[in-house]
Amino acid sequence: MTRANFITLHRYAGLLIAFFLILTGATGALLAFYDELDASLNPNLHYVDKLNDSLSFGALVNQVETRMLSNKAKIQSISFPKTDRRSVEIRVVPAPGATAALNFNRIFVDPYTGAVLGSRQWGAWRFDRAHLMPLVYKLHYSLTLPGPWGTWLLGGAALIWFFDCFTGIYLTLPRRRNRFLKKWQRAWSIKWWSSTARIIHDSHLALSLWLWGMLLVMALSGVMFNLNGEIYRPVVTTVMPYERVRDTLPDAAEKVRDIGFPQALLNLNEELEIWQKEADFTVQRKDALSYDAAKHAYRLRVHSSLDLPESYSQTRLYISANDGRLLAREHAYHDAGNAVTTWLAALHMAKVFGLWYRIFVSVLAICITIITISGVLIWWRKFRLRTSNVLDAGTASIARLPASLNTKFIFFDQVSLFHQIGINLV
Repeated sequence: MTRANFITLHRYAGLLIAFFLILTGATGALLAFYDELDASLNPNLHYVDKLNDSLSFGALVNQVETRMLSNKAKIQSISFPKTDRRSVEIRVVPAPGATAALNFNRIFVDPYTGAVLGSRQWGAWRFDRAHLMPLVYKLHYSLTLPGPWGTWLLGGAALIWFFDCFTGIYLTLPRRRNRFLKKWQRAWSIKWWSSTARIIHDSHLALSLWLWGMLLVMALSGVMFNLNGEIYRPVVTTVMPYERVRDTLPDAAEKVRDIGFPQALLNLNEELEIWQKEADFTVQRKDALSYDAAKHAYRLRVHSSLDLPESYSQTRLYISANDGRLLAREHAYHDAGNAVTTWLAALHMAKVFGLWYRIFVSVLAICITIITISGVLIWWRKFRLRTSNVLDAGTASIARLPASLNTKFIFFDQVSLFHQIGINLV
């Protein structure tokens, strides 16, 4: 392929995914501080007054199920409080056979009194404080479209972006090899004293070069999140061992009984203690207990010394909901592919390296938006110049015709011009 072919490829790939990059960049800048922003907007949902004693886990679950859910909904997961001043967040789904539609899927409960602080429909198009950050989150990964369509669209955009990163860096390279580094050095800087068009052009090149490694990470992790089973996992498993433990669990052929959340937590705590003694690791906090209906299993997710420091929890245990027996264990370094995937996810979600990296990811997301918008502006300026040149050439050719033919052929010449710039008159 010639350089001109790569320019065309880069141009139309960028235009194709521009909307998605601008949207995910703008929302990603906020999501780096999702917890802080959501808690600041909704202190009534997230914060509680600390008392001497909190309710037992079993009493809390029983109180929520009898007072709030009745037979309308069923608990799907319970997120434990991050501190002694935070609430318990409970995710619910419609109960089997329930006729009335739910207008919420998240409940916030005071762990000391069992009082329900409030509820919300996570991801719904509702423009109030309770629903703003969940809507931003859902826009970021699925465009809020039903089913897998939004996830696939953004995954496809991430895949195009991944390959376009290589096309883009190739186009920054000087065409001639003599004084290569000195010429390439110009692409890394922005000439602030130049015209607006030049600043836009330099911003597109320089930001892309300085941030190229992280742009590649964000693109690849976007494929990992949104096209995991379709593309990411099949490719990764060809080069290294990679196993999603949940996928190895058998589907629930028969649901004999359900031991319930309180008993599940007791069993999982016992299994966690056994695992700690065997593998010699420590647990910093328990994050969430969830029920997987497809597997008829309970999963406990904790943050341990097996996880990345200052990252999200990847230490997990699974037990059967029928009899409480242990089904599987999982941690960040379960396999080489799991370790790579964990790092990609942590880097993408700003769940590693502490506050400074979260600030960096937020700024990076803004830069992605700037790079994309500048790319569109560069294309638009060149498109207008090409269109103007074609029209000027056509006008000049008409002017050179004899006066007797000028009027006769002007209509046909204008039709030809419109076709040259891509406008169909039919």
